[in-house]
Amino acid sequence: ARMGSAIELQTNPEGADFKPYLTRILAIVRRNWFGVIPVSARMGALRGRTTIQFVVSRDGSIPKLVIADSSGMQPLDTAAVAGLSMSNPLPPLPAEFKGGFIRLQFSFSYNVPAL
Repeated sequence: ARMGSAIELQTNPEGADFKPYLTRILAIVRRNWFGVIPVSARMGALRGRTTIQFVVSRDGSIPKLVIADSSGMQPLDTAAVAGLSMSNPLPPLPAEFKGGFIRLQFSFSYNVPAL
């Protein structure tokens, strides 16, 4: 079975370097998500991709998340939401970023090529 995830910053970084931050939160969310992936997906029986858009506040909390693109399979969508929810709060935003929040998009791929 192939499981993958990708993250995309949807906010202007305003000169701040978000690469280390995004790498760090990708690792945190992945670790939590891998723990809740359904057995059927691990065995290769379920396939799909769930895309979630969410906001991260300055303190790292996730006040809101929405499924932007459902996999069409409840167990896969539920695992993606759980992986993010279990990661809340994330680390605080980089100090050099002056905004109050960022918008991120996270794609969770189950047995399909990663984006």
